[in-house]
Amino acid sequence: MKEFTKAKKQLDDYTSGVRKSKPGKAMLDILESQGVISKIEDEIKGGGKKSEKISRIKKAQKWTDFSKGVVEDGMELGQKD
Repeated sequence: MKEFTKAKKQLDDYTSGVRKSKPGKAMLDILESQGVISKIEDEIKGGGKKSEKISRIKKAQKWTDFSKGVVEDGMELGQKD
């Protein structure tokens, strides 16, 4: 119970900004075993993309739209002068 109290204090200090470094792995394991925290990898990585694949076609389309926009902006600027 003493280790749990110490781990909880370290976590509280870290979240409040008193402590700059995260609690150690052993302390995090104690907190997880007691149900205070849970380690869910999907939420940490950003759950937007499940397959981690990059669509090259969509990426190319974004770059062509960007380049067209840059050219059009340059032409408008030239016409205004």
